[in-house]
Amino acid sequence: MLANDGDHRLVSVFVNVATGCQGWLVPDLTDPGVKRPALPMNVLQAVYFQGLPVEYLPNNDPMTTINGNPNLAKLNLYRLGIYQSQISNLQSADPALWCMNYANIAIPRFKSLMVPLQNTIGPMAPQPLFTFMKNRGTMTWQAIGCANLIGLPDPFANL
Repeated sequence: MLANDGDHRLVSVFVNVATGCQGWLVPDLTDPGVKRPALPMNVLQAVYFQGLPVEYLPNNDPMTTINGNPNLAKLNLYRLGIYQSQISNLQSADPALWCMNYANIAIPRFKSLMVPLQNTIGPMAPQPLFTFMKNRGTMTWQAIGCANLIGLPDPFANL
């Protein structure tokens, strides 16, 4: 069995705590009376509060390719697993557009959260959450091939 909850745990357990945010909670059916974060709730909360683009996954994401080639069926299966809508063609998941959005949206947001992220231990203790997320940002930029797609160097490198 393969599973990947995207960044659900990172957001629920680390980022929300660092920033003082509270994700939507649902009853834990295995622990009566306890409410916990859940991936569907993170997605619904983002749809409700976040501006466009709410959901986007590039067609060359390594989790959605077969032998390095974009695959619509695998992309839609991954999207289904993280509660994103299905797409009808690979062009709807253009990686260059994804890279531009990543640079234009994620970097300013990341900068605005720098202090609380620096003051919180991340999943790779004792590393600060800021360092962990900065490194993840760089790895993502490289994995998608953004520098070659849009001609911009890694925007996380200078943070």
